[in-house]
Formats: sequence, structure tokens, C-alpha cells
Amino acid sequence: MDHQRTIFARRSGEPPARCVHDGETHDSGGDADARDRHEWGTTSVEEQRTMNENSVWADAHLPPLSRKTSDVSLDATADADGRRLPHNAGLPRGSNRSVIRGPLMERLDHLAAISVIQAPPGYGKSTLASMWARHRAAAGDAVAWIVATPELNIPGAFAQAVLDRLAPTEHLPSPSASFRAIDALIEANAIERLVIVVDNAGQVTDDALVAELVDLVDRSPVVHLALASRVKHPLAAVAARRHLDLTSVTADDLALSGAELGFLADAWHSSLGASDLQQILTLCGGWPELCVRILAESAAGALRTTSAESYLREVVLPNLAAGGLLEVSLSLSLAAVVEPWHFTALHRRPTLHPRDLRSTMTPPAARSSDRLRLEGYLTVLPGSNASWAFAMLLRHVLFDVMTHHRRDDAAAVQRIFAETGYEQGGNLSRVLEHARAGKHWGLLSLLWSKHAMTIVARHLRAARFAYSDPPRTSTGTEPVLALAAAVVRIASSGRERASQVERVYTEVGPALQARDHRNAGVDTYLTARTAVMADQRLRGQLTQAARTGEEIAAELERRGRAGERADPSRIAAFYHHWAVTSILGSGLAEGIAHSIRAYETADVPDGELIAALAAGHLAVLHTFVGSPAEAERWLELSRATRVAGHPFERLASYPVAIVDAYLATMRLEPEPARRLLDDPNALSIEMWPFAALAITAYSQLFEEPQVSLARLEHLRFVRQRDLVDDHTATRVLDRCTVDTLMAMGEVNRAERMMLDIAAQYSVDRPGAAAHQTSPADLAWLRVSYAQLFLITGDHARAQRLATAALWAPDVVVRDRTDVLMIKAAASWRLGEREKAIDAFRQSVVLSEQIGSVHAFLIVAEGDLRALAADIEFSLPRAVEEHLAARGGIFPLEASFIALSPRELDVLQRMQDHRTVAEIGRSLHLSVNTVKKHLAAINAKLGVHDRRAALAQAKRLGLLDSVDDDAAGAATRRADASGAASR
Repeated sequence: MDHQRTIFARRSGEPPARCVHDGETHDSGGDADARDRHEWGTTSVEEQRTMNENSVWADAHLPPLSRKTSDVSLDATADADGRRLPHNAGLPRGSNRSVIRGPLMERLDHLAAISVIQAPPGYGKSTLASMWARHRAAAGDAVAWIVATPELNIPGAFAQAVLDRLAPTEHLPSPSASFRAIDALIEANAIERLVIVVDNAGQVTDDALVAELVDLVDRSPVVHLALASRVKHPLAAVAARRHLDLTSVTADDLALSGAELGFLADAWHSSLGASDLQQILTLCGGWPELCVRILAESAAGALRTTSAESYLREVVLPNLAAGGLLEVSLSLSLAAVVEPWHFTALHRRPTLHPRDLRSTMTPPAARSSDRLRLEGYLTVLPGSNASWAFAMLLRHVLFDVMTHHRRDDAAAVQRIFAETGYEQGGNLSRVLEHARAGKHWGLLSLLWSKHAMTIVARHLRAARFAYSDPPRTSTGTEPVLALAAAVVRIASSGRERASQVERVYTEVGPALQARDHRNAGVDTYLTARTAVMADQRLRGQLTQAARTGEEIAAELERRGRAGERADPSRIAAFYHHWAVTSILGSGLAEGIAHSIRAYETADVPDGELIAALAAGHLAVLHTFVGSPAEAERWLELSRATRVAGHPFERLASYPVAIVDAYLATMRLEPEPARRLLDDPNALSIEMWPFAALAITAYSQLFEEPQVSLARLEHLRFVRQRDLVDDHTATRVLDRCTVDTLMAMGEVNRAERMMLDIAAQYSVDRPGAAAHQTSPADLAWLRVSYAQLFLITGDHARAQRLATAALWAPDVVVRDRTDVLMIKAAASWRLGEREKAIDAFRQSVVLSEQIGSVHAFLIVAEGDLRALAADIEFSLPRAVEEHLAARGGIFPLEASFIALSPRELDVLQRMQDHRTVAEIGRSLHLSVNTVKKHLAAINAKLGVHDRRAALAQAKRLGLLDSVDDDAAGAATRRADASGAASR
């Protein structure tokens, strides 16, 4: 016989085949189930839709399985000795239009001692069993077809039924018959193979009957037993214990494949396309009855599931209820993917928040979860041995019943699932989904506190559902939820602007600050207080933020001694934020130490983002202090950390981009800095001061200084919140602005700005005169202050300031390289060759060590070439080309605009809109004298009228007050040397 696997279809041009049922409820002796037995014939699609029992569409049919003689073949033939041989009576009638499912038939043809066809309703178990029975009969085997009923669930009645099928008698089944009579019949008729096929085998449950059937098969090698059952049959377990050969056909085997459904659609002339058929398979999981019902009532592009859903509600759900599986099925329908901990959850009491449970459901029977898997309702997912799922359409029906008719039960079960999944380390996405569906806000807050890094990196889709738009009442009791919601929203947007991340902390920081988290779990405490520290830092409260960091570290140490350990990823995040706080608060040494701790602690799954950020920040710090080897090491570690695909991977890329841009600029390679400059987010990250340093260095070398100054002024405006005392951003922006002003030749403004900065650090000492701080006292201004006097021609002062800066412990290596070059140029101008050459040599060596040519471009080209020639040093080619194209950074010479004290008096009164006569009267001067002063002021300021003079004087900082530092400095210079013009 040809066993090519096909699927049941009708011939072209014929009406659809009559639905033929599994036969599990057929009664061999009565008419109670006559509605479930259909003869072959034509039916309308509407009739097919209303059928309420399991069926298989085929070009085959099962005739009524009553014991009427018209339905049973009683013919017999004689063997060579004239003995009457039993024929195969009671077999379902076949059809010449039957299509055989080849591979399954071949599996049954292995003729194991026991074969079990087990699947839920609608999978075609009876049809396959009847086909195989007829096939074995055609092969010459003796076949007894039994439709089990409650009346046959005793050994004698069942044995008599088998005897009647083999040797029909006129009397009814008798309990007095025995299985030994079957042995005798086999021996008497020399039967070589007897196949007993039991349909609706779920009715065969009597222990004695099961034992008799197994004994029969065990002692008689010619007997083969096949069962078609909706439930996992106990006979299979008994056979396994007896080590009998067993063949199983399950729902997975009976499910339709894509090719089979396509064949069926073609045979029915369906207008559905390949995508529609694939969607049907997805909805039904290959469940034949459901697939065919959808196929029958759908049109192209418009799938309809009404009939399939009706079948599930009217047949499958009652079948689950009858088997005691409905309650557990309803509960498990709340899980899109069922894992072992879901089963565990149904048999336990929750421990986290039992007061939240209002379930009226009773715990399921101990083995009911296993039965759902074994009976084929739950199918294992591809590639997994411990994950199952209902057919999508079945889950939809169960879920609808659960969530619409048992809402309180659904919420309670969701919370139980969430808690059990959390405690047993279940899939985090599913735990999040259950927690949100059950409104378990406390658990959601705890999950974020412990696993924020993992949630963002690996479970963002579930996080969007779990944390989006939490009710205000929930964020009031669990403020961490607001933090989670904001972070997830930004991560999901695909535009992780650093400014958005900053706003997260400023939005939730006050609420977290208002709560006392000392009694919370260590992870919740750490998450909340870290957010508070970040909020304080972002508001410019650096001193307070640093204290918060110290408090957190002390609390972690105290809890650690008590055995309470925080999640490593949370600890790493804390140290990262503490490092940024220290860096921006000008505690570079502490920032480096905390960043190293963050990197080391982040060596855990899903700690990659923190590790990359920490390594990147360390590379930035070492770059700008002038430790190229360390910078390169951390740069490589940051690049090697895999953050590709992380929602915040761009944040980790900025430190690397800053380092690349700065180092390339110092080698006179502009492209990396241009890319950084073109990135609108580069100056929005918290480490923006270092990006500003890199961009300013590029601007000084490759742009007009006016462009750089405009950019710095804009940055000062938009980041004014960060520009507070002792903030790294303030120092960086001040230093960049001063250097840019000097590059423009605006030495008056540069000096005034440095004096104003120094004045902020002047302190009053009790019992002593006020201490006036000089720019030379401030580490970040020493180089600029010495540069100022070098380009204005005060070489002695420039040399003195540079020499002092060389020995200052707080001057970094990169600045020391520039200071040495300034000392060399100043000494050269003073005629002190030995000092000049020694300083120049040291600057050259340091420049080579840090990979920078910046120092060669801050002094006059003539001085540079003279020094290089003196020691026979060849300037780098890049320096030669840059000098030829653009020259150095600073002007060769610049002059202070020095006004006399009387000129300052006149200038001060000009801004009060006084006339010449009024100015004269107020200063006791004649009108002509005032006019002479005005002419001198215009000449020195390079203007021609009063309005321009006032504007220029304001720009140079000469108009605030005659007593302020800048005016005082100008006056002192005027007294000493007059209106010097160098």
C-alpha cells in the first residue's frame, strides 16, 4: 500500500466531505450519541460550523459503529483443513476516497505490543485508528475494533466484546467471559496476528481491565493492542513498567504542517494566500479541526475564527472541565509561555504580599499540570525542553474567560506567578509582565532596583509594558517606578539624548529625597539614594552630592558587615555616579578611584554599559592630565566592552569620541574633532566639559577664534546650571574662554576675566588682612596667566610664573609641557640661553611622550625656530605645515589698553550720559581738558565716537567701576609705564 502522507480532502468539484468524528463518545450499543455519528454525504458549510464534537475532514468516513448486522461483516472462510476462521467484524467502513497519512501509518506498522494514539479532541485520532485497522485487516491480520463505553469498563464485558468482533454470537456481552477465552480462540484458529484497536480508550480505566489487557499482550506475542484516547492512558504506564514495546502518536504528530494545510486549501479551491495559511497555523498550532473550520469560513485577507472559537468553547473547554483540567488551564492561559515555575506557582502560597490575594480558585490537582502537557494541550516550544504554550486560539478563548469572567482571580494568579517567577529566577520578561498585569507595584519596584541594567539591556519590550505610565498612586508609594518609567521611555525612543537621561533624575530626585529608604532592602536603598545623588549633582549641588555618596558608601559597608549584599550591577552604577560627581566636583583623584571601582564591579552579566562608561571616563581623565599609556589602555577596554544593541550604547560611545577627537587634534588631525562637533548630543552629556576642551582645542587650531568664542558663550548660556563654584565645568569653560580671548588678541578681556575669577577665591582671614588670590594661585589658570604675559611682552613675569608652575603639584603633565615651552620662549627673549634650551628640551621630550604638538604652536614662530635650531631639532612635519598654513595659536604680540586714572574717571562718567561740561564740572576740569581726555580715550580704544568708545570699554571690562580689579590693574600699569603700546 502506498503510504505517501497527504491530508484529508475532497475531490475537485465535489461538495465538502461530511465531518467525521473521533468516535471517543460513540456507543456501540445504543442511540444516545447518534447525533455524533454521520454517514458519508454532502453537508453545507453552515452545518459544519455548528458541529459541536471533534471531527476530521476527510475523503473517508466512519459508518455507525453499532452492533447491527447491517454494519458488521460476518463473512468467514475456511482454511485448507476446513476450519472456520474468524473474520474482522465490526471494522469501520472505509471509502475508496480515503487518503492515508503515510508516516503515521508506518509508525503504527512497527507493530509494537502496545500503540497509543493520544491527543485532544479534533486531532483525528479515531480516523487514523480506523484507517490503520482496515490496513491491518487488508494485510491478513485479525482485527477487533472496539469502541469503549462505560459498560465495557470491566474485564469480562471487554473480553466478550473482543470475542464478538472475532467470532460473532447472537448473545449480548457477558461479564462471565474471560481473556483466557481470547487465548483459546487464538490457539484454536491458529491466528498469526491479532490487532485489538480500542477507540474512545479513555473509558478503559478499570485497574483489573488494564492489568488483563497488559497480561494478554505480554503472554501472547501475536496480540497487538492499539488505543485512541483523549487522555494519557494508564495502560501506557503499566506497559512501561512491564518493559513492553510501546509506540506513541501524540498531538504533535497529528498536527497539520504548512504543506498539508496548503494541500487542503488547494483541494477546497480556497482563495487564501500563503500568508493567510501561515497565520492559520500560527493561530491553531496545526490543530486540524480548528484549521479546517477557519479555512471553511474565511476569505482572502479576512480570516474568521468564529466557528473555531465556538468549537473550543462548546467541545474543548467542557472536555477540560470533565477531566479536571479547566481551572489550571484558565490560570496558565495568563502566561503566553508556560515554564516550570508557573506549575509550581499553582501549588503554593505566595510569600511577598499574601494580603493582596483575593482568589476564589482552588489549587489544582497535583498532576493536572503534567496532564496538560501529556495530553497535548500544552506543546513544547521549538528549541526548548522546559517551555510550553497553548495553541494561540485556545489560549485566547481561555484568557478571555479568565479576564472577563474571573477578573479578581486573574489578578491574584498574575501576582502569584510574578512572585514565584521572581523567587525561582524565572524569565525576567515574563515576571515583569505578570507583575504589571497583577498590579504588583512593590515587586515591580524591587525588580527595577535589583535588575535595572538587565531589564534595559535584555528585556526592554517587557519593560515597556511593565513600567509605562504607572498610576500616580503607585509612584506615590513606590517612587522608583517613576524612575523606571522615565528610563524605559527614553531607552525605547531610540534617541537616547543625554539631556533626557538627566531630566529623569531631576524629575524623580525630589520625591526620592523626601522618603526615608534606610529601612528598605539594600537594592531599593541603593537605587533611590543613587538617584538622589545624581539629582543633586545635576542641580549643581556638588558638595551635597559628594556627601550623599559618602553616606551611601558607609551604609553599604554597614549592611555588608550584616551580611546584606547588594546586586553587583547596582553597586557598579552607584560607583559610576559617585565617580562623575567627584570628577565634576574637581576631585579628579577620587573620580579615577571610583571609576576603577565601577569598572571592576561591573564585571557581571549586563554590567557592560557601566563598564564601558567607566573605562571611557578613565580614558578621558588620563588623556587630559597627560597619561597617554593609561588613556590608551582604558580606551581599548572601553572599545572591547560589548554594548552593541544596548539602548544606551551611544552614551558609552561619547567618552571614546572625546578622547579620539582630542588626541587627533593634538596631532593636528582635524577629522575626529569635526565629527564630534557635528554631533548635537556631544555637549549634552554630563562629561560635556571634556568635549568642550576637545572642541576648543580644535577651534583654536583650525577655526577663527571668534567662532570658538561664540560657541563658548552659547555653551555658557545653555549649561549655566552647571557653572557653579568648584565645578569642573566652570573651570574648563573659564580656561577655554580665556585662551580664546588671548588667541583673538583681546588681552585686556582675558586679564580682566582671570582677575575676576581669582577674586572669587579671595578669603578674609580673621585678625589679618584679606588675602587676594592671584590667577597664578589657581592651577587651571597658571598656564594661561603665564601665556598672557608672554604675548604682551612681559617676559620676565612670564618666565617667573612659568617657573613657579613647573613645581606646583597640581599642574598636570599636559599643562607642564606648555609651561616649559612658555619658559623656554621667555628665557630666550631675556637672553638666558641655558634656561631656554633646558626648558625647550624638556618640553620636546614631554610632547613626544604624550603624543601632542600643541606646545610648539603657543609661542612665536621665530622663537620656536631659533630654539629648535640651537639644539638641531627638526620640527614635526605636521607642525611645519600648520605654521605655514595658519601660523601659531596666539598672536606674535599683543598690547594692553592702559588708560590713565583721569581717563578712567572721564570714561566712567561717560556712561552716565553726561555732557562734556557736566563731566568737567564733576571732575573740576575745563571743557578743553575733558575733550583732550576723550580724544586720548578714543585713540587708545581705536574708535571715533562716544558710543563706540563706551561699547569697546564695556567689552574690555573697563567700565564696571574705577575701583574694580581690572581698572585698578590698568591704572597701576599706566602709573608705571604710561599708556604702553607694544
